[in-house]
Amino acid sequence: MGTKSNNTDIRQKITSESFNQIEYMRPHHTYEDELELYSLIREGDLRSVNAHKWFFNADFIGKLSDDKLRNLRYIFVVATTLSTRFAIEGGLESNLAYNISDSYIQKMDTLNTAPEIVSLQEDMVRHFTEEVARTHRNPHATSSDSGRYIYKAKDYIYYHLHEKIRISDIATAVGLSENYLNNLFKRETGLTLKQYIIAHKIEEAKNMLLYSECTESDISEFLAFSSQSHFISAFNKEVGVTPKQYQDQYFRSNPKWKHQST
Repeated sequence: MGTKSNNTDIRQKITSESFNQIEYMRPHHTYEDELELYSLIREGDLRSVNAHKWFFNADFIGKLSDDKLRNLRYIFVVATTLSTRFAIEGGLESNLAYNISDSYIQKMDTLNTAPEIVSLQEDMVRHFTEEVARTHRNPHATSSDSGRYIYKAKDYIYYHLHEKIRISDIATAVGLSENYLNNLFKRETGLTLKQYIIAHKIEEAKNMLLYSECTESDISEFLAFSSQSHFISAFNKEVGVTPKQYQDQYFRSNPKWKHQST
């Protein structure tokens, strides 16, 4: 009974919305309009995306809520979800795409005015497009044939960054032999799997040094380096300075910390 009642309510709502669009000349984006914009994101075509600002005009967006601000929030989440999917199709690493998506939605949740949300949505679309464009400019960007294996390998590394990662485990997860995957990864990215793993562990270590109170020993253990000395050596080779020197350089150059230390 409840399901039938819900279906009737939804049908009445659809009919009412269709009438309002005609009666009050309240147009909606066409499927072709939406596909064109999100295809531009997939292609990394920033110039054309910037020319599509009209797409965010409030007169053309759908109505998901009677509350104007809530409606914009719903539209923002839908747009971010679609942008994420099309960016991944365009070659953006999935973990990076999802992190961008989460960050923008969290930021949107702190905004309290319609212009702020619309402006952030424009920034979000541009950001995804720029990232895809950067991927396309990369001379080692993956081809469509081998890309799915590379993305699987990168995702495995991302989700096991805090463990000791074995090439054999990645190969098993991807479904290729170790040698074939290693050669494919080097050809498509310019890095061996081992180099890529170390680079991402060091990137994580840099964030921990700047934004946490973890010691070198803590970070070494957290990122599954064989020893603290191994971590320091790997960091120095990748960044050009030791972890301590890197941390000190940041604090010396950051006005906030300079001010607090005086």
